[in-house]
Amino acid sequence: MDRSTSFTIKMSSRIDRGFFQASSDWTCYRRNYFQISASFSIQGLDTTVHPDVPCLIEHDGELDQVNRFLICIGAQIQNGEKIIELVQHTPKRDKGPQIKPKATPIKAGGDLSLYATGSNPNVVTFERVQFKTATANNGKRRAAQQYYQVHVDLIAELDSGKQVLVANSLSAPLVVRGRSPGHYADTDEGAPASSTQPLDN
Repeated sequence: MDRSTSFTIKMSSRIDRGFFQASSDWTCYRRNYFQISASFSIQGLDTTVHPDVPCLIEHDGELDQVNRFLICIGAQIQNGEKIIELVQHTPKRDKGPQIKPKATPIKAGGDLSLYATGSNPNVVTFERVQFKTATANNGKRRAAQQYYQVHVDLIAELDSGKQVLVANSLSAPLVVRGRSPGHYADTDEGAPASSTQPLDN
């Protein structure tokens, strides 16, 4: 295996469905579903020739072989370390079980503009995702508005079984409403904007 060539990873991710802009903030309702899609490429490597991306990663001062790559998602309070739980529903929707989104294997070379679903191994899509809790405030004038952020992580799983974070994306600050739309009628401005937003790498 070539130990002299370095590669740069480029990760792409986006949130679809469920979001709109209110008072210039990206906003959703806690009970509404949204989905997150992600892909990555390795610049300088032709993944059609090397689909399994044989490569090494420097970890703890040593080079370890990468067994596979995984995508996982999570959420946190903006500018804070507190974890915000995400839940994922089965196709049975509210009557089915709620699960924590699991790390999903992915291969390099995906293009989010070509694949709308996660049926391709080069694109991972987490469907029917919800926030378990709403943000604090949500329109109260005398209190600071709380924001969440969604993160998408690209993980390298080593032959040893260890998992190493190699890239991640972070969403814009998000407002998650916990009450019905009618409660916020006075604070919304205009028609909903596009519900698709890219995540920053």
